[in-house]
Amino acid sequence: MTDCTNLASAFLAAATTFPDREAVVFADQSTSYGELRQHALRLSALIDCGSDGPFCGILAHRSNTAYAAVLAILAAGCAYVPLNPGFPATRNGYIAKRAKLTTLVVGPECISALRDLLATTSTNFRILTLNRDRAFQALVEDFACRVTWQSAEVAPPRETCVVVDSESPAYVLFTSGSTGEPKGVVVRHRNVARYVQGFLASYPITPKDRLSQTFDLTFDLSVHDMFVAWNAGATLVVYSNAALADPVSYTRSQRVSVWFSVPSLAALIDSLRQAEPASLSELRLSLFCGEKLTYNTYRFWQTLAPNSRVVNLYGPTETTIALTHFEIPDRFPESATLHGGLPIGQPLPGQGLEIRRDDGSTCAIGEAGLLWLCGDQLSAGYLGDAEQTARRFVARGAALFYDTGDIVQLDQAGLLQFVGRDDGQVKIMGYRVELGEVEHALVRVTGAAQLMVEKVMFANGIEELVAVLPAAFASEKKRIRVELQKLLPTYMLPRRYVFTRNFPRNSNGKLDRNALLNQVLQSQAET
Repeated sequence: MTDCTNLASAFLAAATTFPDREAVVFADQSTSYGELRQHALRLSALIDCGSDGPFCGILAHRSNTAYAAVLAILAAGCAYVPLNPGFPATRNGYIAKRAKLTTLVVGPECISALRDLLATTSTNFRILTLNRDRAFQALVEDFACRVTWQSAEVAPPRETCVVVDSESPAYVLFTSGSTGEPKGVVVRHRNVARYVQGFLASYPITPKDRLSQTFDLTFDLSVHDMFVAWNAGATLVVYSNAALADPVSYTRSQRVSVWFSVPSLAALIDSLRQAEPASLSELRLSLFCGEKLTYNTYRFWQTLAPNSRVVNLYGPTETTIALTHFEIPDRFPESATLHGGLPIGQPLPGQGLEIRRDDGSTCAIGEAGLLWLCGDQLSAGYLGDAEQTARRFVARGAALFYDTGDIVQLDQAGLLQFVGRDDGQVKIMGYRVELGEVEHALVRVTGAAQLMVEKVMFANGIEELVAVLPAAFASEKKRIRVELQKLLPTYMLPRRYVFTRNFPRNSNGKLDRNALLNQVLQSQAET
């Protein structure tokens, strides 16, 4: 990292050193460091924290605009707030309202999503684009009273990035919330800087490396790919939706050397039988994060990428990308896993953890307890929610800890093993999902007095959300699906629906979720 506290400065330094090196590669085009620097600084010249506020939105998807926007907003001294064209317009509208966004950098690939957003909100927006485009002109005319538009095409570039305090927000990512509304995690410049430093100290990246980018900007693992690559002068290889349908072929064709994905993507490749052994022999480093990496998936990946180091990373969004790591040794025995899951290892340099019992005392080795994390990767908490921030970020002596809600234990080798959750939160394709939020949306759509949503792993090894509803709603399945799509992102939608007349209760008269889940699994097995 450079001495400047602004994250964008590292990219600008690399662009000065390697102006002709590829910074970002798409399926059909390549953008050099010099070109991306020019795009970013032209966009950045149109952004001003004084008039635009501390947060600036991005509505762009795996494009030059998306990556130029991240750098432009940071260089201007603002924090970026990504929206997602795959999210329902109501969800994007909620995020925009919560972050008080008035300026959006929009890619031409998201013009339809922008139109939907404008149709569901009354906010006045200033729209910034890299180039002039007739589609934007038509939209501005349709929403003339609420939208202004500026293109960076002829703007004089900003000379350099604004020097910001290291405590300043760098980005805000909205995650699923148990109350039915997303919550925004505010991550600071120094949080990301410390993560990048700690990661590179353990796993050096060179300018010759080509790093995969399989994540959307709304997933915090995308931050790893961007800033680890750009700090090293390496190349970011972006996977389009088409490339993700056959990631092995794309990885080979783009000569990717560093892979990063959620374990589910590797499991999907395995289940689809898309690749022969050693198909990814050029990979030298493979990273997995976002959900449990199983021993079976790890063994499959070893056969696919036999020359690669394999690393299991762990960390909630609140602790900036990942806080613990475990490089899996060759011939790692399945007996050293916990319920088939690989260890999540030990903290990155400068970070720390405690495993506590309910009374706050420290757990012994081999004893399961709640995981509390500390260190300078801890974020600033939740946007506009001091109460929730105070509940999850708690001082203990001179240190501030984050309550992950995860249950873990230390094994005899000193490695951290993931046991489970202490609440209704799950991971689907790496995205954090509060089951309560999905259930809340289903109640809004159906009005059902009782229902349940759970994560289930089926025989193909893929985990899916299953919604259990009263039998009376069976004839409305199609309508329910359609209405739910208007409220929730695709990754939060149940893939299967089960309709039942029997909602078992426990001795306290509450819904017995375990008994109902067993009932669902039994019915699926029988069919």
